Amino acid sequence: MNFNPPEDPACKPDDAELFDNEFLYEMALGICKDCPIRAWCLEWVDPSNSFFDGVAGGVAWKEGRPLPDFTNIRRDEVLIAYLGRRRQLKKLN
Repeated sequence: MNFNPPEDPACKPDDAELFDNEFLYEMALGICKDCPIRAWCLEWVDPSNSFFDGVAGGVAWKEGRPLPDFTNIRRDEVLIAYLGRRRQLKKLN
């Protein structure tokens, strides 16, 4: 996958520490909420296959699983599409 995002992300390089600190997830998710490249970010980071911990694509992850305390998993169309492409929608059950 091409590293260059198709549009400018809502986050900035200075925001990096927000995305891997569990105490700052709410702030990170606030930045991601309306980001135009959420789907691209999920594909790039590929959290469900890399057992990612942190925030990527507007979703908080722990060991490659979306955290329901931070994300309305069943209503997040970007997340559902990503997990569907990965054949991992069962993770929502």
